[in-house]
Amino acid sequence: MSKSLGNTVSPDDVVNEFGADSLRLYEMFKGPVNQSLPWNVDGPRGAKRFLDKFFRLYSDEFFKSKWTKGENSELDYIYNFTVKKVTEDFEELHYNTGISQLMIAVNEFYKAEKIPEEMLLGLAKLIAPICPHIAEECHELLGFKGLIDYEKWPTYDESKLLDKPVTYAIQVNGKLRGRIDFRKDASDEELEELKKMALEIDTVKAFVEDKTIVKVIAVRNRIISIVIR
Repeated sequence: MSKSLGNTVSPDDVVNEFGADSLRLYEMFKGPVNQSLPWNVDGPRGAKRFLDKFFRLYSDEFFKSKWTKGENSELDYIYNFTVKKVTEDFEELHYNTGISQLMIAVNEFYKAEKIPEEMLLGLAKLIAPICPHIAEECHELLGFKGLIDYEKWPTYDESKLLDKPVTYAIQVNGKLRGRIDFRKDASDEELEELKKMALEIDTVKAFVEDKTIVKVIAVRNRIISIVIR
């Protein structure tokens, strides 16, 4: 891109259309911070879709009816693993993989019959460094006063992590293009969801855009294979 060619992207335009949090999320999610990656015009739009989905957990009456001050063992593993992974990834500046794990967690929260408010608070804290505005809104909707910045960072329970996830290699026409952590021994339905998530990873998108996707194959606990032409 070059100013002289008039083909630059104005951050102000992106913020005006999608919001500052969407821009921040896309910039952190599109790849490792030490790599120079091309701008994807649909990236901020995809980031906003995720943030809208995230926010509905806190604002939509359907999900609020599921809130509980108690516990939910159904979410124990995914929540504690997400706190552990996001904490470690953010410390190592691996923001893209940390955000990917948050996306996985949100999908699991959507399917839960009960959603502990303590876990919702934890998710809001985890996303706050990347998307501070939406995190503050979620914090307030949970009934808290003051700024989320002054909340303690969430912690995880090691005893809830005995069922460790597996790392799936993502291949495009036989070449490794990414990795994603997902629960071990996922069901067929979860594998279908995992296929969609694999296609949303920007390091994968770069090789499938403008191509015809012939098929996507998920080998449980091992690999996602994408065939294009």
